Amino acid sequence: MLAHRATLSSELRRGLEERLGPDPIHEIESAFNTGWVDAQIHIALLDALHAELGSEGLQEYFCSVYVESLSRMPLVRTVVDATLRLFGASPGHLAKTLPRVWHTLGRDVGSWNVAAGKGEAQVVLEGLPPDLARSTSYVWTFAGTFDGFFAQTRVDGEVRIEPGRWDEGNVTYDLSWN
Repeated sequence: MLAHRATLSSELRRGLEERLGPDPIHEIESAFNTGWVDAQIHIALLDALHAELGSEGLQEYFCSVYVESLSRMPLVRTVVDATLRLFGASPGHLAKTLPRVWHTLGRDVGSWNVAAGKGEAQVVLEGLPPDLARSTSYVWTFAGTFDGFFAQTRVDGEVRIEPGRWDEGNVTYDLSWN
């Protein structure tokens, strides 16, 4: 996610650095080579991005992060390519890959439940740890990822995040496309 930071405007990069300071940025950059990013630091970065970009901007940013990750993350690319080849170009098919790859992208961050049909899918992130579940920024990042599914499959689509008690650890996304 922070590797994508190089494509941000210098003004936005400065805004992030002013909000976060050098320590979290250094820890996040170091984690790309050594392991996992602490959840609190991850949330701090997402909150800073959200504050700088707003909800729609954060969603657009994570759409581009998803699209870029296809070239940077061989595992994700392999799963996505195989899914599209076997089942066809549909955001619903891509959503169904989430439960299979989620554990490789994070630890102790809940699980996905996906029900997809023609032109729609309901994607539920369940069992989020309290710190992540309380983060509106964290919840919004996935709306951007789902927009990336629409872009990749070349359909017009919409993501709606169901209102609810996210802090209870469950978030429901309703996807629709034509």
